[in-house]
Amino acid sequence: MNSLPVAGVAGLAASVTTDKTGRFRLTGFGRETVAHLTVRGEGVETKTIEVCTRDDKAALISNVVFPVYPSRFELLLGPGKIVTGTVTEKGTGKPIAGAAVSVGAAYGRADEKGRYRLTGLGKRDAYFAAARGPHHFISLRQNVPDSPGAEPITLDFELEPAGVIRGRLTDKDGRPVRGFVWYSVRPDNKYLKDLDARAPALGVGAGMETTADGAFRVLACSGPGYLVAKADQDRFTCAEFKEWKGDDPAVVFNIPGWRGDLVPAVPHNLVPSHCHAIVPVEPSPDDPKSWTHDIVLDAGKTVKGRLAGPDGKPVAGALAFGLTAIMTTEPWMNDQPEHITRLKGADFTAFGVNVREPRPVVFLHPEKNLGKLIVVRGNEKEPLEVRLEPLGTATGRLIDSKGKPAVGIVLSPSIDVDRIDRKSRKDLPGDLMWFAGSRTYLGNPRPYPAQVTSDATGRFTVAGLLPGIKYSLTWYPPAPNGGFYLIQLATLSLEAGKTKDLGDLKLRDLP
Repeated sequence: MNSLPVAGVAGLAASVTTDKTGRFRLTGFGRETVAHLTVRGEGVETKTIEVCTRDDKAALISNVVFPVYPSRFELLLGPGKIVTGTVTEKGTGKPIAGAAVSVGAAYGRADEKGRYRLTGLGKRDAYFAAARGPHHFISLRQNVPDSPGAEPITLDFELEPAGVIRGRLTDKDGRPVRGFVWYSVRPDNKYLKDLDARAPALGVGAGMETTADGAFRVLACSGPGYLVAKADQDRFTCAEFKEWKGDDPAVVFNIPGWRGDLVPAVPHNLVPSHCHAIVPVEPSPDDPKSWTHDIVLDAGKTVKGRLAGPDGKPVAGALAFGLTAIMTTEPWMNDQPEHITRLKGADFTAFGVNVREPRPVVFLHPEKNLGKLIVVRGNEKEPLEVRLEPLGTATGRLIDSKGKPAVGIVLSPSIDVDRIDRKSRKDLPGDLMWFAGSRTYLGNPRPYPAQVTSDATGRFTVAGLLPGIKYSLTWYPPAPNGGFYLIQLATLSLEAGKTKDLGDLKLRDLP
C-alpha cells in the first residue's frame, strides 16, 4: 500500500494509505489549488506529482518539474529498485555518519558506519547521484548505469573533507545584517583539483542565510578563494574588486579598474554588481584564525531627489532603474513585471551610492514619452531635481535586394551591449538591461523598446528611445535549421525629442 505525504498543511492528514484496490481520498483542499504529492511504497518506485483541484482531464498538463494531474486520476507506478553503498572520507576511509545520499528520486542518509540503503528508485537507463556530508564537499555522479532487471545497484562515495569558515555579516556600525553568504574557489587554487567542484550545484558555492545575529558558516577548502555576501535589504554599496593576480591566461579578465567583467571563480564566475561584498580569503590548515572572517557592508550614501517634466512640473509614476546598488531582480526571474520599480509619486531615493564609483540611474515614463539617464555621485545637494526629457524616435524604410519595399518585416530595437568588454554593465543600470530584454512589461507581451513591423511601403517607426543611450536595430529572420539569423541593420543614439530618419535600409538575400 502506498502513502502520499501532505505535511505542513493545516487541516490535512500527514499521509494517507491506499486500500486493497489502490484507491485513496484526500480532502480539505481549496478551489484552484495545486497539491504537491509524493507517492511511495514497498516494492514500487517513488514518484512526486502535482494535483490540481479540477475534475478535468484537460488539467493533465506537462510541468517543467512534475506532471500535473486532475483531481481524479490514475497513477501507474513502476517497480522500485534498491540502491546500497557506503559513504567514506577520501584519504582516510573513515565512514561518514549522516551523509545525505540521493539517486534519482530516492533519498536517504548513511548510518553510523556510513552505510545507506535507498528504496523506491524507478528503473531508468542511467541515474544522477549525489552525496554530501556535514563537513564534506558534495560528490556528483552522472550517468550511473542501471543494474540488470530488479537487481540492486551498488554505489559507493568518497567525499573530500572540507573546512568551515565562520563569521558575521554586519554593517559598519556593527549591527547584524540578514542575508546570504557563500564561498567560491579561485581558479588558481592548487587544492581545486581534489574537488568535485565544477558541476552546477555543489558544496562549494552552496552558502547559507545568516542568523538573526548575522552569523554564518560555509564549507571551504584551504588556499585562495572568496566569501561573497548579498544582503536581504538592498541598501548597501555593491562589491568592489580592484585587482586580480591570477596568471592563467584562460581565466585572466580585465579586473584592474573593474568595468563590469566577471571575477574568475569556481563553480561560478562572480559579478561584483550582483553582490554586496566579495572578500578574498586564504584559509590555511596551519592557521586556525584564517578560518574566521567577518564581512562588513558599507551603506554608502543616500541620494534623494524629485522628477520634473520639461516644464518644471512634478512627474509621478515613472519607472526607475539603478536606485539600488545591485539589480532588483535576477535574469532567471524574467517575465515578472512586479519586480520593476515604478515610483508612486515624483520623489525618488537612491541607496548605497559609492562615492568612488558614480552610479548610472535611468528614469523612464513610457506613457508620457519622457525619460532621462543621470549619474549619481553621492555628493549632490538634496533634493536633486531631475528634468525628464522627451524620448527620441527613429524612422526609416526597408527595401529588399532589388530595391522594392520590404513589407511585414519585424524589427527588434534593443539597447546595444558591447559584448567584447562588457563596459555597458557599468554604464547602464543592470535592472534596465534586464527590463529591456524582458518579454513582458506590465501585461504587454513585448520587450522595451517595442518591436515594430514595416508597413505596405516598407516604412517603420521606432519610438520611446532614451536620449544618450546607444540602440541596435536588429532583424531576426528564420533559418532553415529551425533557428534564426541575427542581422544588425543599424545602430543609433538619439537626441531628446528629435526624430532621426535612417533612410533606406537594404535587406540582404539570405542563404
